Amino acid sequence: MNIKLVLIGASASGKTSILYRIQHETFIETTTTLSISVVRKEIEYNNQKVYLQMWDTAGQERFDCITPTYYRSCQAIGITCSVDSYESLQKAHYWYNQIKQYADANVKLYLIVNKIDLVDNVQLTDAAVQGFASSHELLIFKTSALTGDGVNEFVEQVLYDCTKDENVVIEKSISLEQVKRGKCC
Repeated sequence: MNIKLVLIGASASGKTSILYRIQHETFIETTTTLSISVVRKEIEYNNQKVYLQMWDTAGQERFDCITPTYYRSCQAIGITCSVDSYESLQKAHYWYNQIKQYADANVKLYLIVNKIDLVDNVQLTDAAVQGFASSHELLIFKTSALTGDGVNEFVEQVLYDCTKDENVVIEKSISLEQVKRGKCC
């Protein structure tokens, strides 16, 4: 079974670090994602193999026009903001509207509030986060890619939500070796 998870959000909200934490169960300093990165992790869940295909999108405005194409056929999207950036929560409104416009109607949506380890530089209030999440009916996951706090809980929820619902269409994977090359156009 394959599950496509897309993380979107403002630049420097920690999307790449979260995905690295999920894939490698550790933290490294990362650089700004310049377009898109896709990683895959095999997970044993409820006695079956699940391949979590994780898409890391660039958060800079110059990539906003191509990001909606990554929503297609995904089962879960994490709108990511950072506790040290109020602007990242403001930008979440934009991402939410894009998702509603371009993603499948049954996609699972989550709000990830990252960098909870930065206790001395918190700009997001619980009221602002709760207000955004409740107005869009999103589950909130407070995470730290640095310490790993909340990351496993987020992944467990994605796996649960995407495997329990029989109406969710799980995309079948195709390897490049399976694709026969033919003439173009």
